[in-house]
Amino acid sequence: MVAFSPRTGTLVGNFTLNTRGQFSIGGLAPGAYIVRVEPIDDADVASFLADEPSVDVDLRATIHDRVIVVPRGGDSGNTVIEVSSK
Repeated sequence: MVAFSPRTGTLVGNFTLNTRGQFSIGGLAPGAYIVRVEPIDDADVASFLADEPSVDVDLRATIHDRVIVVPRGGDSGNTVIEVSSK
């Protein structure tokens, strides 16, 4: 999960994910971001999910269909990004 600011060129990949697939990206300055979900290509992804054998880690990179706006001191709200298998 990464967030890209087209205004500043900043790319942030710091996120947390819970068991329901809900995520948050911390440390974003206020502004508009393009959010992308992509597979980890430089690690053994399955090792991160050893206790979750039903998780499909072979997914297509997906860019959210709208820009996400992070308000000052706030939360951008609920955003759904659906990914599909390769």
